[in-house]
This record gives sequence, structure tokens and C-alpha cells, in this order.
Amino acid sequence: MEDQDQTQSASRLCRQGCGYFGHAVFDGFCSQCHKRLQDAKNPSEPRTASSQEIVPKSQGSTGRSSFEFSPYKSPDDCPKVEISTAAVAEDPPTAVASEPKSKKHPRCLMCNKRVGLTGFTCRCGGLFCTVHRYSDAHQCQFDYRESGQADIRKANPQVISSKINKI
Repeated sequence: MEDQDQTQSASRLCRQGCGYFGHAVFDGFCSQCHKRLQDAKNPSEPRTASSQEIVPKSQGSTGRSSFEFSPYKSPDDCPKVEISTAAVAEDPPTAVASEPKSKKHPRCLMCNKRVGLTGFTCRCGGLFCTVHRYSDAHQCQFDYRESGQADIRKANPQVISSKINKI
């Protein structure tokens, strides 16, 4: 039964007629209208005073006095920072500095198309698009035959029988 009463009170529209739902904590106003009314009533008071009224005193007080921690006992103990008042000579801005620097985007070496993250690096060292990524699609100078033979030589060392038969 109490749940129905709470939902009915919570589902009432704002008394100002703005279209938002009002709340009992804000006297039937929505939070925005309540803030505007508080500002209109007390323009010289800070807003923190109105927010402290909303929090119940049992929750807001912890029994400890609030203080700001400072490692120095007095303001005189704080280290002094020297600020120079000498005028700093600034260079006049140049036209080159005001222009935004454009990034160099990776491009295909054959068609100069921007490849971005989808670029393919060939063994010859070039960066190519999806059309020119194969060695026959661009003038690749890499010797695949020699590279393959070298790989085979490394992977398969020669097996030579000994010249002297052991007994």
C-alpha cells in the first residue's frame, strides 16, 4: 500500500508545468525549477546552503568537525615562490606556424591511393593497396627464387656419408 502512495507522489508532474516530474523533496517541483526558484528568492546566498537543507541532518553530520589539511602550521611557513615580472620577448607568429600541419597518410606506391591500416608491405619494402599487393601487380625487385633456395639450405643441411667406413 505504501509503495502505491510513493509511486503516485513520485509520478506527479512539476508544479511549474515544465513537463518533468516533480518530487516531494523539492516541494512538488522538478530539480531545475526548484533551483531557479531558490536562485530567484536568494540571489546573494551561495547554492551550497540550499543543497545542505536537502540532506537530512542525521546523514549529513558524522560527529567530526571538518577541516582542511595542510602540512604547514601557518601560512608563513609555506615556501615562497618567486615570480619574475620581467617581460618575455615573444616571436611574432609566422604564417607557416598558423597553418595546421597535415599528417602524411600511407599511400600505395603504384596508384598513390591512401591505404591506411589495410596497406600491405611487400618483401621489396614497398607499401601497396589490395590491388597491387602481389608481386606480379607491381614491379617487385625482390628475388623470391634466391630467397626460397636460401631458406631450403638453412632448413635442410647436407647429409654426407663418411668417407671411411667404421668397423
